[in-house]
Amino acid sequence: MSHLSASTFVDMPIINKDYIEIRPIEFAQAKEVIGEFHKHNIAPQGHKFSMGIFRKKLNDHVAGGDYEQLHDWVIIDTFDNDDDTLEQYYDYEYGMDMEYSDKYDAYALNLGGEFVYARPKEDDVLLGVATIGNPVAPRLMDGKTLEITRICFVDENNNPYFDSELPKFNKDHSSPIPSMFVSAIVKEAKKRGYEKIITFTRVDEFAKYLKATGFNIVFTQTRIKKWKSKNADKMYSKSKPSLKNRWELKVA
Repeated sequence: MSHLSASTFVDMPIINKDYIEIRPIEFAQAKEVIGEFHKHNIAPQGHKFSMGIFRKKLNDHVAGGDYEQLHDWVIIDTFDNDDDTLEQYYDYEYGMDMEYSDKYDAYALNLGGEFVYARPKEDDVLLGVATIGNPVAPRLMDGKTLEITRICFVDENNNPYFDSELPKFNKDHSSPIPSMFVSAIVKEAKKRGYEKIITFTRVDEFAKYLKATGFNIVFTQTRIKKWKSKNADKMYSKSKPSLKNRWELKVA
């Protein structure tokens, strides 16, 4: 069964920060997302804490009358004219008459005369996860430093239950979600008494969200370091080894 993108029918609406929630998540959840969706790395072995960033459901004021709330739904397929399992009933959750298809196990939504089958997304739509732990390199462990070991943002290309793109607060600017997320991680680390945060990116990654939150590159590898651990083959099956930048931010 195919899945259609909500962005095929309507653009992602411009929202504000009140629709974004950043909160601690279980390490198991972070590992699952990273293991499945991180572009070039596997899940870490441990953490000090993990965090997730979510989009709350859109309301009528934000979504307006142009079907922008469709981004709160996973579109399963276009309408099947031979579907004889449709039943209409009043849905108290949505406060309106709805049609449901037993054949597709989905609602039939009317998009201005064009019907699609769709299922609602979770109440909070996951945008990304991060794991934060001790520095991986022993020489950088001083008891006062944390490392953002993984940060992973997801979109509809990964899974239809995500959004088609990271939300924006202004149509003329890129999404602030990555920098908001890192800022929240920094705040949490500072609250826990840490004085410095480091993280690594590949040299071919611009990492503008790190610059926006005050991180600076303090070291760039001149030769590629290949891991020889038991997980190396698994990691390199995602991407080839690359030179990396080490970023640093002092928080105390």
